[in-house]
Amino acid sequence: MFKRILLGIVVIGALPWVWAQGNGRLYDPEPPADSAYVRVVVSAKSPAMDVAVDGAVRFRALPGQEVSDYMVLPGGGHTVALQVTGKSQVAASKVLEVQKGKSLTLVFSAAKGDARTTVFEDKGNTNKLKATLTTYNLGTNGSLDIATADGANKVFTGLAAGSSSSIQVNPIAVELMAKNDKGQGKVKLEMAQGGTYSVMAFEDAQGRPSLKVFQGRVERYTGQ
Repeated sequence: MFKRILLGIVVIGALPWVWAQGNGRLYDPEPPADSAYVRVVVSAKSPAMDVAVDGAVRFRALPGQEVSDYMVLPGGGHTVALQVTGKSQVAASKVLEVQKGKSLTLVFSAAKGDARTTVFEDKGNTNKLKATLTTYNLGTNGSLDIATADGANKVFTGLAAGSSSSIQVNPIAVELMAKNDKGQGKVKLEMAQGGTYSVMAFEDAQGRPSLKVFQGRVERYTGQ
C-alpha cells in the first residue's frame, strides 16, 4: 500500500540535487563553504528567457515551465533577472538575500515586470535508502489534493497555492494525480534511492493542474 510507503515529513539535510557532469575533466573544484544554491522557474508558459545574476547571464534560453539547474552563489544579496534571450533587456527581476548552505527555488509568475515572485526553501534527502518527493503548487486556482492516480491513497491534501510540501518515500515507480476546482492532471515518475524529485503543479489554459517532474541538478562549478 502507498500509505506504508510514505514515511513522514523530510527535514533539511543533504543537498537536494545531483551534480551535472563535467566535460573533459576528472575533477572540478568544490564550491566555497559559504555557497548558496538557487534555481529559477517561470510558472507561466512564456518565451524562453536568459537567466542572469548580478548582470551576468548564467543560463541561456530557459523556457517557461522548465527549471534551471541550481546556480552556485556566494551568500549575501543578489539580483536574479530574466532577460530577453540574447539581449540585455530585463523582463523581470528579484533581489534575493541568500544564506550559505541554503537551497532556494525562485518562481516568477510570468516573464514581465509586474510578475509575482515566490521563493521556496528546498528540502534535502537525509535517508539514502529513500527518495525525497516535493510538490510545489505554482497555480492560482486554490489548493491542490494530490493522490495516487487511482485516487485510493492521499499524498498531499489542501496544498495551498504558492506553497510546497515534502515527504520521504520508497523509491518506486508511481503515477500521481492532482485535483483543484477546475479539474485534474496526472504525471508518472520513477524514483531511485537517494534521489530528490520535484513535482511542479502548473496550470493549463483552463486552470487545471498540469504536472511536471524535475530532478534537481547543480550547474557545473569550475571556480571561475
